[in-house]
Amino acid sequence: DLKGGVPEDPELEKFLKKVKPAKIKSDNISFLRQSAADAAVKKDYDSAVWFSRQMVEKADKSAEILNEHAAYCLLSGRTADALEALAKARGLDENNALTLQLLAAAKIRQGKFTDAVKDLREAKLLLAKNKQQAVDSTAIRAINSGSLELAKSNIKSAKPDKYAPAVVQFITSLTAK
Repeated sequence: DLKGGVPEDPELEKFLKKVKPAKIKSDNISFLRQSAADAAVKKDYDSAVWFSRQMVEKADKSAEILNEHAAYCLLSGRTADALEALAKARGLDENNALTLQLLAAAKIRQGKFTDAVKDLREAKLLLAKNKQQAVDSTAIRAINSGSLELAKSNIKSAKPDKYAPAVVQFITSLTAK
């Protein structure tokens, strides 16, 4: 077999098959990640979810990418999709504080303040243990803001959840610099 007038080298072909896809995949993910972030900045969360879903299809074994997708899902009101991505992320890395914070945000959106407090407490302990700061990004700030709003309106409601004030304290302490 001739390729471009040169005899085919099976060893070289095998090597190139390994190298090329890896490069293309990372370029694609960088492009998709930037596109999702750009869409989120414009508050076009549906597009951000679309781009991040493409990232998950290319790298579904990455807790980082699953967390990003979950964050965009939360911003677009897709709590069930966020929970699905976060369950996968948790399966890949159960000691990821961001996954726990996002899980808490999803549970707050479901009105499950007791579960949210457990996840926030665990996230805070992990961050302290690893001497890390909570992730701070525009998306995370928007999610936290939404969580705080939901918790505060629950506190003012006719039947406040006894864990809603703790949710407010945890989110406030995690975001305080």
